[in-house]
Amino acid sequence: MAASIVKNARIFVDGYSLACAFNSVGINKEAEELDSTAMCTTGDRTFIAGLKSGTLDLNGYFEYDGSTLDKIENILATAFDAQAQLITSISLGTIKVGGSGFICRGAQTEHSVESPLGQLVMTTAKIRAEDNVHQSVWLYDGSSAGDTDATGATVDNSVATSKGGILH
Repeated sequence: MAASIVKNARIFVDGYSLACAFNSVGINKEAEELDSTAMCTTGDRTFIAGLKSGTLDLNGYFEYDGSTLDKIENILATAFDAQAQLITSISLGTIKVGGSGFICRGAQTEHSVESPLGQLVMTTAKIRAEDNVHQSVWLYDGSSAGDTDATGATVDNSVATSKGGILH
């Protein structure tokens, strides 16, 4: 069995890099189970997959900054209050051109802050994807921005956004 350890993960929420603020992420994809059993069945039910949906469950360390507005609580609380659509991209390892990632656009449907006595203050959010959580590939290696890789060379169009590529 191949096993993976999450190291150097990257999480972007509306373009803000928040990987150092999160300590857990859940990526959930599902399809409705539609019962297609006919009346003439001899005893076994049949099912077909229906509409797909997905959620991201994000858990992390509470941090707020009233001047820079780029901390986890600024972004999550503001988005929840405005019911804004968030674009979220996730890499569970080092970003590299052609590497695997996840992306979704959706509304934040839950937001909470918990502060047990003597413990770290934590914040959580659930983002319900508007059109599912998609497996994608990265357009760049994480060390540069725009449409070039770290050497300045143009990124190969095989990882274009029209083919599922992610770029923030």
